Amino acid sequence: MYLKKLLEIIVEYVLSDDATFQDEDFETARALVLNAVREIAIFRKGDEYGLLDEILGAATPSSSAFINAYGIHHRDFDEMSYTMGGHPTATLLPVLMAFGRREATRMFLQSLKLEIALGRIFNPELYQSQYHPTTIIGLLGSTALASRLLGLRSEQMTNALGISFSFLSGIKGNFGSSAKCLQVAHASQHGLLSAIFAKSRFTANLDLLERNDVLHLFTGKTIKRSHLQTLRRILSNRLPLENEFLVKKYDICGSFHNVIDIALQDRQSFAQPIACIKEVVISMHPERLAHKSIAHPKSAPQKKFSPAYLYAYAFLGNDLATISSSDEIPEAVAAFMKKITVRAKSKMGKWEFKTKIIRRTKL
Repeated sequence: MYLKKLLEIIVEYVLSDDATFQDEDFETARALVLNAVREIAIFRKGDEYGLLDEILGAATPSSSAFINAYGIHHRDFDEMSYTMGGHPTATLLPVLMAFGRREATRMFLQSLKLEIALGRIFNPELYQSQYHPTTIIGLLGSTALASRLLGLRSEQMTNALGISFSFLSGIKGNFGSSAKCLQVAHASQHGLLSAIFAKSRFTANLDLLERNDVLHLFTGKTIKRSHLQTLRRILSNRLPLENEFLVKKYDICGSFHNVIDIALQDRQSFAQPIACIKEVVISMHPERLAHKSIAHPKSAPQKKFSPAYLYAYAFLGNDLATISSSDEIPEAVAAFMKKITVRAKSKMGKWEFKTKIIRRTKL
């Protein structure tokens, strides 16, 4: 069992001064922060902000982290890390903001690098599980960052990470609902709280956590010596960030961006009337179909996870800026969705989609 050693490597890295970052990495970090801050500003103009502020009560660092993390992710317009399979800025930036350290770019970069590196270790098993990678990897990242900001010593930070295991949560079953944003907010807030608890001498039982292989429960992967070597190597070398993130064009789950792009391509190349279409077959990776595909969306959040809706909406030429802004589904879109069949195809790549338009022989 190598849980303690894994935590030691994390702590050693977080307490180090990583000198591998280059100018383009800082540019990437600044772009991610600016996008997140924009999303928070939009969120604060809506009803959800008032509700959360009322529920969570007086502003504290932990409630601030929760609300800002929710805000960054509330439209699903924050970036997605391909390696992590989730949204690292939403778990990290709110912690910096809670300490008034939004401009601490190097700390932010180190935390990004840590979450991406953990994605290399835990995926693809974690991504293919029932758990949400943002809330597992993101919790460890936010705990490490908060521990650094609080000035915890090495053993205190290790203890904080141990405490954070009690807060591991977040399931894919709640995708397509506001609970997805709550999960992301939970990861940011409880990372901060884990560090605060550790500083206040609350403890974790690392020996028992290791014997029970707690990470295997969530990630589906037992940590081996080779994983430790890989993690140490990633953290000690430069990790280019410019191609690591999907910067979103649409306010939907990044997994389904390609569905919209393909719909736009099909629309451009299909010169016949819509009535000529008998069926559209969308093929995708089985994992995506199992965990994320909602066949009959009934709300704005569910639209973000419905390939049939996204394809129909885009193919029919609707405004993509409002693709998931309301619960209503236009009649033309609903009618077109009845022509769409979504299938799993095991030989396809994880991010790949294919479409086939079947024409009517007679009108």
